[in-house]
Amino acid sequence: MQPVGGGAPRPGRGVGFPGSLRQLDSAALLMLLVDADRPEPVRSGARELALFLTPEPGAEAKEVEETVEGLLLRLEEFCSLADMIRSDTSQILEENIPLLKAKVMEMRGIYAKVDQLEAFVKMVGHHVSFLEAHVLQAERDHGALSQALRKWLGSSGLPAFGNGRQGIAHCKSS
Repeated sequence: MQPVGGGAPRPGRGVGFPGSLRQLDSAALLMLLVDADRPEPVRSGARELALFLTPEPGAEAKEVEETVEGLLLRLEEFCSLADMIRSDTSQILEENIPLLKAKVMEMRGIYAKVDQLEAFVKMVGHHVSFLEAHVLQAERDHGALSQALRKWLGSSGLPAFGNGRQGIAHCKSS
């Protein structure tokens, strides 16, 4: 936008004026036009200067109008973008949040079951350790008896009892 007081240069007018005449305010310009005591070339020069410095209202008004319309268009685009974001936010809040809450409640139930399962596995592990310790103690206490029993069962011709020690070791490893 051009500053007030300046207009588009018109061909053949205002060319060659000194800088002091181009920067006159409108009151000084009016005094130059009204002063009848001055010679004719000064008055005609003042008129030409006045025409040069007088803005063209149609061109500036059109430029201001285009600028305002561009700003209004941008404002409308911004408002539509804000409305779209607002509606997307509302959709998320109305549709997705309840679904997420339901999933969270479902997961809490699953977490509780997993915690119970972990407690059960821990309890079973303690019982297995306890029973294994008792089995080892029983094997140590009754080791001589079991070897004699194996020899006796092995001599009886039963092949399943011939490898009794390996069978027990096989059961422990699995």
